[in-house]
Amino acid sequence: SAQYRDDQLTAREAQDVRHAIEAMKADITVAEGHAAGDFPEPRAEVVFSGTGTMTSAAARGTEVTAADLVGLRKHVINLNAGLLTEGGIYYTLPADVERIFGEDLEQALRDPASAGLPPRHANAPFRIMIWAHGGLISEKNGLAIARKHLDFWKGNGIYPIYFAWETGLFETLGQLLRGVAPAEACTRNYFSDRLTDPLIEELARLGGGEKIWGGMKRNAELAVTPPGGATKVAAELARFQDRHRGMLEIHCTGHSAGSIFHAGFIPAAFAAGLPEVAGLYLLAPAIRVDAFKCQLAGEVGRRIRRLSLFTMVKELEEDDQCAGIYRKSLLYLIHHSLERERKAAILGLETSLRGDAEVARLLGLGGQSSQAADVVFSSSLSDDGQFASRATTHGGFDDEPATMNSIALRILGLPVRSMLAAPYPQDGQRMAAGDPWMAPEIVELQRSFASAVMSVVQPPTPPAPTPIPTPISTETHQPSVASGSTAAAASSGRRRALCVGIDSYDAKPLAGCVADARLWERTLAELGFQCATLLDREATLDAITAQLDRLITSARPGDSLVWTFAGHGTMVPDVNGDEAGGDSPGFDEAICPSDMHLGRFFVDDHIAERVQRLSPGVSFTMLMDCCHSGTLNRFGMGEPARAGAAPDERTRFLPLTAQLRDAYLEGVASSDNRGVPPRSRSTEAMLQTNEVLFTACQSTELAWESNGHGAFTLRATQLLGKRGGEMTNQEFHDAILQSFGNTRRQTPTFACADRLRGRRLFHAIEGVTRELLQVH
Repeated sequence: SAQYRDDQLTAREAQDVRHAIEAMKADITVAEGHAAGDFPEPRAEVVFSGTGTMTSAAARGTEVTAADLVGLRKHVINLNAGLLTEGGIYYTLPADVERIFGEDLEQALRDPASAGLPPRHANAPFRIMIWAHGGLISEKNGLAIARKHLDFWKGNGIYPIYFAWETGLFETLGQLLRGVAPAEACTRNYFSDRLTDPLIEELARLGGGEKIWGGMKRNAELAVTPPGGATKVAAELARFQDRHRGMLEIHCTGHSAGSIFHAGFIPAAFAAGLPEVAGLYLLAPAIRVDAFKCQLAGEVGRRIRRLSLFTMVKELEEDDQCAGIYRKSLLYLIHHSLERERKAAILGLETSLRGDAEVARLLGLGGQSSQAADVVFSSSLSDDGQFASRATTHGGFDDEPATMNSIALRILGLPVRSMLAAPYPQDGQRMAAGDPWMAPEIVELQRSFASAVMSVVQPPTPPAPTPIPTPISTETHQPSVASGSTAAAASSGRRRALCVGIDSYDAKPLAGCVADARLWERTLAELGFQCATLLDREATLDAITAQLDRLITSARPGDSLVWTFAGHGTMVPDVNGDEAGGDSPGFDEAICPSDMHLGRFFVDDHIAERVQRLSPGVSFTMLMDCCHSGTLNRFGMGEPARAGAAPDERTRFLPLTAQLRDAYLEGVASSDNRGVPPRSRSTEAMLQTNEVLFTACQSTELAWESNGHGAFTLRATQLLGKRGGEMTNQEFHDAILQSFGNTRRQTPTFACADRLRGRRLFHAIEGVTRELLQVH
């Protein structure tokens, strides 16, 4: 826990982490045999029905039929603990490897049509793809991946060979986490990466996480150590290449832990006599940077003619999850907890790539040029071409159409998807094998782990949710006699509001933000506010800042101001150096105006700078329905889509692409953005500013919209329509939180000076004086 005290957590949060770990240590149980590092590889219980369909007690995806297994026998090599042995759903023996390279490939080379390949053009090489899947793959799901990919590769004239190396990582991670988690049931579903992630990382170490990960890597080593099965494959591949010199191209792809497998297999193939690998494609690679440099980097540009690395930008890595418990990608769990030393540099993490000068130079990062290697960061603006990738989860790269097409285009030397004979399916159907983190045993694990952690570090769960009242139906913007007079009585000052809603984003359109702005306009008008609105294209950065400046500078003591925003939120690079700590060091939270495609964002620094201009006695309330809104006023990433989500459900988060980042930095380089000073935190400054922030979610979560409105806006306005402005700020927040229920996927937040918690909502104090400040 000490590692988080200085650079990630506040002193209070670090104390909570230490307290939780100590409280849980006595309850940690390690499954029998695991303490010694013996993590047996679980086996699915397999039954073949009378129809030839395979079912499994651990099945999480589409069935693999007996006919499928027959079709896979020419393309799949199955390893168990690195060996070619019998057992399991599908097994490969040495004679099967000899048949693949001595008969199946020979037949495909002579007669492509017999293998389902198109005719080869004159002088075109015979291309072979050797694929190693990731660590979160069971035997069955590894077979399902191979089956789904076959038609894609073969349709484009590429003969695929798949290593199904049965890492058992998913199952053993599940065993580990079940072992360290007490068995109590849990009814709440709340996680925070600032508190629970450090706990998970520490408990994973205590429960043997390093041994699990080390055991998976040991399987890869055994495969390329005689009599390992991959040594047999390497030898047969080299013989096949020798028989057909000048006619072949060998390409290799490794997804996640598959990069570790290929780091052993490719050198073994070279040692067996294979002259070169034409292309190596690493997808979200989980290999350590130092291991990559030792085993593969020296061959890039030589016997590995070209390296292509596909991975997510930092923001998407932090927006991923493992089992709904760990609120970052698997690579971060490896980085913090599963390798021998903490914070080991992992090749698939953007921070690790940029942090190693040798690797950055090899990949052409930082303005350097590289002829032998490059990196494609997801999510790219385009979904077509050799530099396209739209994967948004660690496990999604091997079923993401833009990524798969990019690999094929690179292999074939083609520029665009339309030139592929068989583009990867664009039907939106995800890998039939499903999300392994949603397996029933892992869902149960989420409940038990949440019980152990959150009972220590979180307050009691709010009461059961109350029914959400009917939405406001009035169309008038004038205050009613009842609510308007009540509001006026609360404060003799003026009530003014700015309501902003943007749906028409070029990159990721939304559908409920304009409706949210109009709903806020009607609701606030009922409470006596004069409202200005900015909708869609008119809500540019200049327009928002001008209206907000006008609202703030014209306010007098006793006035009540409200600003609502519904649209995308994002993270942009910190340009004034005030984001060294917190949830996202080096980045500012920002809202996305309609002209954000030009690199124009309204960052939290500028929101804070405007708040400091408020006259004493002016109340300023912000209601932000966007992602990463938890600290947008500087007072102080996300949940993935659920299975079975409604068709019109979407999140209000826009990942910052490299192009948008560069456009933003270019714009601020010649502006005054860098000159915004850190926000004052003096007692007097805090007391003088009547600033209240309500947000749709925590800074580590995503805000959701469905059925034509944002979830936060709908609940907040319905609550105001029912109870008006009679609540205090704290009561308003508590009521919104209660309306989301116990199993919420977004947690609305509330921030203000302590003295404002009991103040009536939208209420201001007139004539603030130093004497009044001293009283408070």
